[in-house]
Amino acid sequence: MRYFSTAIFTLLLAAVCATAGQRVFDVGEGAAHSALCPALDVGKLYAGRDQHAAENQIVLDVYDLDATGKPSAAAKMYEVTVPPPVDLEQTKQARSIIALARHPNKKKLYAGYAEASPNEDHKYLVVWDLDPKGNPVGKARILYPGSDSNSVTDFFVDEKDKILYMTAYSDGLLGCPLDDTGEPTGTAFRKADFGIGSYSSILSGDFSHMLYGAHATFYHATLDHKATPDPLEPVPENFPIPGGSSFLGVALAGETLFVADLTGDPATSSLHTWQVDKATLKPQGLGAHIPKIHPAAVAHHTRQAAYIATYLPGAEGAPGGFQLFKYEPVPAGQSPVPIKISSDFDNVALKAIAVDEASGNIYISTQNQ
Repeated sequence: MRYFSTAIFTLLLAAVCATAGQRVFDVGEGAAHSALCPALDVGKLYAGRDQHAAENQIVLDVYDLDATGKPSAAAKMYEVTVPPPVDLEQTKQARSIIALARHPNKKKLYAGYAEASPNEDHKYLVVWDLDPKGNPVGKARILYPGSDSNSVTDFFVDEKDKILYMTAYSDGLLGCPLDDTGEPTGTAFRKADFGIGSYSSILSGDFSHMLYGAHATFYHATLDHKATPDPLEPVPENFPIPGGSSFLGVALAGETLFVADLTGDPATSSLHTWQVDKATLKPQGLGAHIPKIHPAAVAHHTRQAAYIATYLPGAEGAPGGFQLFKYEPVPAGQSPVPIKISSDFDNVALKAIAVDEASGNIYISTQNQ
């Protein structure tokens, strides 16, 4: 996650100053995390532990935030016992919480986790109750989300239609009906025709349209507001990415869509842009490739700007760390310009990134290489 050709930005960054006033907080010193979810209104940062190898266990860390959003030095740890794998020799396999979201009512926290060897019941959705201070209370529920792909990668809560949307590797768009409190209930469903994926997705504010980053292509879909497996009409339209594509990360900056091809290889990862229709998010035209930019990660669910981590060069072309850049909205026809945030992060890997757009705070979890 960390090779970046700095030469291409020399002229660009001469005209664009580093973003002032945006604070970057790294919570990777105590433990590596693979998902972050800031909740500044209750002074909490939820962090899913990465590669936790205790027997049949995942871990949620909860940091207290001060008035500026700075995390506490230590976190409160919540351990959850998960179903055993089919292969009992894999009880101590590395498991990671890779998706976190809070219900708008602030009473539920959702987590999706991943493991290499699947558990026998395919249970990957975890739900906590939250108290008024944002602390998990009671026993976490581990539920079947309708996925056989060993992971849930992202969440969207449609409060009006009472649907918890989920994406998963290999399984497309999943979902569960919710009761009035936000608790999953009833029968999980799967919407077909999304191919293989997903790394990240974007939904319109009214949950009528969706951009879905898959493998080597991304999709645009019109949703039906139904918690059923009924096929979507029209069938989701796919937009292939040329080159050595892998999972695609998507981010919005106004009406500009950024599509990051996250191959894991600094020589082949690439960044592309499309203009999208403001109401439907549908991409317009053929899109454009931004040359010599090698993305390592994107922050999910941002709207006011796109936040993209890019590789730093290391010895003999090996990854050497990463840089953080912000892309603000630009008028149609103009090229987006990277704005550097903070100093370089040398010799560390970026495990997770999340942005609170209201405060401008950026939360990351890094790990020494």
